[in-house]
Amino acid sequence: MVLKSMSKGSQLDWSEDSELYDRFNKWKCEKTFLVDRMKPKKESNGFVIHCIKAWSGETRRSHTENARLSDKDSKKLDKVLEVLELQQ
Repeated sequence: MVLKSMSKGSQLDWSEDSELYDRFNKWKCEKTFLVDRMKPKKESNGFVIHCIKAWSGETRRSHTENARLSDKDSKKLDKVLEVLELQQ
């Protein structure tokens, strides 16, 4: 139940305005803190990356899914966050 609610999380408002950069950085900080503190020790990064994609919203989720990341990089949290950051 906790993992299911974690995977929904809050989504970022990607409205293109002068505050997007600040919203993204705040969102990234909050989500990084959350996954660092709540990630089950034996859980792979797969669940955490799933949460980040879900929290990033439908449009950005498609960007991460369409990014040309290698299989190895698509399983690295820092690489997925980098794709999201480049898309803002």
